[in-house]
Amino acid sequence: MTKTKESASSRRGAQPAAKSAATRARYHKGVVGELPEPTRRDLQRLRALSKRPDSEIDLSDIPEITDEQWRTAVRYNPYLAKKKQITVRLDTDILDWLQSFGKGYQTRLNVMLRMAMKADQSK
Repeated sequence: MTKTKESASSRRGAQPAAKSAATRARYHKGVVGELPEPTRRDLQRLRALSKRPDSEIDLSDIPEITDEQWRTAVRYNPYLAKKKQITVRLDTDILDWLQSFGKGYQTRLNVMLRMAMKADQSK
């Protein structure tokens, strides 16, 4: 029997400890709906900061954003973090058509379904 070498990603071993639900929700790619409610102290600090003039803000340790960085900036997709893996049965010709456009057919299908959903909701 020939033994094959396992890659690092397929090795069995101890799984890392899962983050708590509170940590996942708080730092989940900036999805505002999942952030905890601000505390009374948070609100007090925000009110105090909002009363300060912009001239008091020290930006010396923050590099300025260049035009090139703005041109190559990527907009965050708020739906990205909310995807769920499922199994769907499609007609063969539909799947062939989706795959004929190349890589990303699942994303393409998701976009089409989202467009159909939004059109239906706007009726």
